[in-house]
Amino acid sequence: VSQSRYGNNVFGWNDISDSLYTASSPRAIASATRTKLTNNAGAVQTTQTRLGTIWDTANNRFNINDLNSSYLVRVSMKATAAAAASTPYTLKLELQSSNGPLVIASQDYFIKGGGYVNDRAAVFPFYVGSVVNNYPLELYVTADTAINIYDIGFFIQRLYKES
Repeated sequence: VSQSRYGNNVFGWNDISDSLYTASSPRAIASATRTKLTNNAGAVQTTQTRLGTIWDTANNRFNINDLNSSYLVRVSMKATAAAAASTPYTLKLELQSSNGPLVIASQDYFIKGGGYVNDRAAVFPFYVGSVVNNYPLELYVTADTAINIYDIGFFIQRLYKES
């Protein structure tokens, strides 16, 4: 299908990287505390037919108002346990609409280890229906032990838009 048939700004992607939290200055996440992910959008790459300003850096949320469209969000980060131990711990990433229940939840298992860096990513495909349209989407992280995170990135792609 020709993209020009749908006009500008139909398909596209944004790759949003945080430059605030780095390996030398990570973000501390307290044990068993659901914490909103932030991203200062220090580096943003887009396609030529970009989605527009979809990430709200002031409020740390996606603003999407494309009823009957579908998107894919990939969240990536590096995580380390704040204390050394050899037992596994759980990290949960959630994408939530401010208008209702969780859209999608993802859970990963890591190995605790002093200084061990875990590269993690979760992918959230979602449909923009009434629970999402014109309501901000926020990302949350919860771990059952204290962790440090950095190199937080969001890749969002519009897969379909009703014409």
